[in-house]
Amino acid sequence: MNYISCDMNGFINKTRGKQVLCFGGGSYFKVMCCDIADSYPDIQVMGIIDNDPSRCGNIIEAKNFKASIYSLEKAASTFDLTKTAILITSLHDDAIKNQLNNSPVFNDIDVFSYLDIKLNGLDSMEANAIPKTIHYCWFGGGDFPDPIKKCMETWQVFAPDYTIKCWNEKNVDFNKNKYLQTTYAMKKWSKIANYIRLLAVYENGGMYFDTDVELLRSPNILRYNQGFMATTVTGAINTGSGFGAIKHNPIIKKLMERIESQEDILSYISSTNTGHETEFFYDLGYRLNGQLQVVEGFTIYPYYIMPSRHKKEMIFNKDVSISIHHEFGSWR
Repeated sequence: MNYISCDMNGFINKTRGKQVLCFGGGSYFKVMCCDIADSYPDIQVMGIIDNDPSRCGNIIEAKNFKASIYSLEKAASTFDLTKTAILITSLHDDAIKNQLNNSPVFNDIDVFSYLDIKLNGLDSMEANAIPKTIHYCWFGGGDFPDPIKKCMETWQVFAPDYTIKCWNEKNVDFNKNKYLQTTYAMKKWSKIANYIRLLAVYENGGMYFDTDVELLRSPNILRYNQGFMATTVTGAINTGSGFGAIKHNPIIKKLMERIESQEDILSYISSTNTGHETEFFYDLGYRLNGQLQVVEGFTIYPYYIMPSRHKKEMIFNKDVSISIHHEFGSWR
């Protein structure tokens, strides 16, 4: 294969006059469709290659795109490869590159990766990116336990140019609303953090991680969303594992207003924050299917991107996981 690394304009120029086959018919293909449908209407996807036999023969419709799914062998016999380019639309692009590289029939075909295209276009997206700020909460005083310190040290390693902002009793107005007044009087530190982390991101932009989140690599790719959320192994929203947004994001505002409007605060805080936020996004169209989804402009990542420990077990992908949420339970 002939792998070409470029931005979106380069992709359009190099595939002009060619038919495009996407490789990967899962959730990342749908994200690509949402990204480019309005801005690049001339891109025509003629078919989709997928390694999952259960998908082959199906038709996918997403935004302005509609195409059939083929196995690699079927695609090779169906399309004129001399007039074809392949666009990898999967987060597992390295594995697909290796697969194509080991298939002689694709020796001369131009291959692109949508993930690579997005990374190469980051400079033009910088003005609208999530700020390089990591917010965290530490209420109740006390020193960081050693396991927490080790996790936070990885923030400096993989995000050395980020501002790290701590929210605590010194810079939070607990008289701001009834919810904060009530939870502060009860010293419900984790319940306070559930609101303050939203407020911090809404007013400043940036990312939030619980202090027991260990970074495995740079979080920079997350910045090029209007907003993003981590999920649990069951697909539930998990803001403790990680979330972020641009300043004054309307979804973050709605999440805050949902908390601020509660009349029976004691009843509200008796349930998990994960449950409340999952219900909120479910009402907007999110579904707990383990797939990457874009809901109201918010990217909701599958579990393995920012995984958390679940019953002391964890599923993560060493090639794509950005962080691990250890869930030490330092305070409640």
